[in-house]
Order: sequence, then C-alpha cells, then structure tokens
Amino acid sequence: MKKIIVLASCMLLLPMAVMAGTKKADDNKAAVAACAGKVAGDAVQIAGKKGAMVDATCQDVKGQLVAVVNAPAAK
Repeated sequence: MKKIIVLASCMLLLPMAVMAGTKKADDNKAAVAACAGKVAGDAVQIAGKKGAMVDATCQDVKGQLVAVVNAPAAK
C-alpha cells in the first residue's frame, strides 16, 4: 500500500518538477541571449520575475557569459 501511495505521489509531482525546470531553462536562455556580443562587465537589462525590466551585468559563469541581476542599491 505504501508503494502505491509513493508511486502516485511521484506521478503527481513529476509534471510540476518538469515545468519548473523548463521555466528555469527559459530564464537561463534569456540571460545568455542578453549578453550575446557583449563582454564581462557590460550592463544589460533583462525581464525580471514580474516581467519588468531589471538591470543586470554580464558575468562569466562556468565559462559562459550570462546576465546576472544586480543587487539592489543599499539605502
């Protein structure tokens, strides 16, 4: 009985995990695309979590140039 419950739980959670991974992959593609033709340290803007454009900086991450969102300014 426990095996059935565990199996059913996995079957329900698997699609959610796949969708979450797809969203992250899309975000990563956008971060890489934003730095196409740029060099490390260049300023760019990318879409944030709520769709608004946010400031980012191109950085070398594991040998690939990606846009990394800037930390909020200290007040």
